[in-house]
Amino acid sequence: VSIRPGSRAQTIYGKINEVFERHRHRYEVQPECVPQLEKSGLRISGHREGLVEIIERADKESSFYVGCQFHPEYTSSPFAPHPLITSWLSAAS
Repeated sequence: VSIRPGSRAQTIYGKINEVFERHRHRYEVQPECVPQLEKSGLRISGHREGLVEIIERADKESSFYVGCQFHPEYTSSPFAPHPLITSWLSAAS
């Protein structure tokens, strides 16, 4: 997954530009809808080969609004939690 520079997702993953996450083919964003989504305040912050993988709110005021197409809980464990889960828990506490 290519991570958008300057996004919350890049901050969560530790300022890296590429991460490996398994895409699940349940829902997809139609590419022609991306400009309208971004105009409405969402940011496509992770994509792979034209598929939207991570989306977030563009404003920095929301405490945590990140959605992903993959399952971070599948690669997480109690002693090695996924970065998205730890950042979500930090925002919630």
